Amino acid sequence: MKHVDLNKDNRLESKPICLRDGDDEEIYCMGILERREIINEYYEGLHYYNFIFFYGRSPINFGLNDYGKLQKEYSFDMSLEMIADFRYCYNESISRPGLFHEYPRQIIQVSKEFRMA
Repeated sequence: MKHVDLNKDNRLESKPICLRDGDDEEIYCMGILERREIINEYYEGLHYYNFIFFYGRSPINFGLNDYGKLQKEYSFDMSLEMIADFRYCYNESISRPGLFHEYPRQIIQVSKEFRMA
């Protein structure tokens, strides 16, 4: 995580994500999935995903079914590491005037445990 620099790392591809649930196809997650390449002398060339989260189920709460949808619908590579970027997410407390909640960690590494089950 400490070698990731979103300002310097190369963006290789970017895809809008809209995950839908069940027969009614209700949207349960929206964001942008970026495949990026680290530009750092120690890890140069290493690829990872940056999930820019907007709304719904957080990528840190994804289960195997969610990763299966990402793999099938968006060609998600299960072997790559992923970080979740919460800087642009919709938050009800932020959207209401007079209420503000600042998150201490806006970019979080997402564990690969749940997709390797």
